[in-house]
This record gives sequence, structure tokens and C-alpha cells, in this order.
Amino acid sequence: MCNSLKTERVFHRRYQTRGEAQADLFDCIEVFYNRKRRHSGLGYNIPSEFHSDWLAQQKLTA
Repeated sequence: MCNSLKTERVFHRRYQTRGEAQADLFDCIEVFYNRKRRHSGLGYNIPSEFHSDWLAQQKLTA
């Protein structure tokens, strides 16, 4: 992620302020990457799939 983040995002942009760079990188990592990446702690599901499965299981046990 770090290498591709640099080559795909950082090297192609000019940030006016440090805050602008931080906001852009936060958006890239937290909003896009972490929502699309499969997590080993979630059984190799993406977070939204894990959450949907968990909700469905809760409805079945209720």
C-alpha cells in the first residue's frame, strides 16, 4: 500500500498545505482502502461484507 500510495497519489499531486495532504491521505486510506481491503481478522472479508453477515446472523438468532 505504501509504495502504491506514493506512486499513485502523492507523487502526482501538489498540496498547498500539510493539512491538505493529511486530509487527502486520510481519505485515501480510511475511506477507500480500508473499506475495500480484505481483512484477515474478519475472515478475509471486506468490512461491509463482514458487517452484513453479522447483521444477518443477529436477525437469525433473535
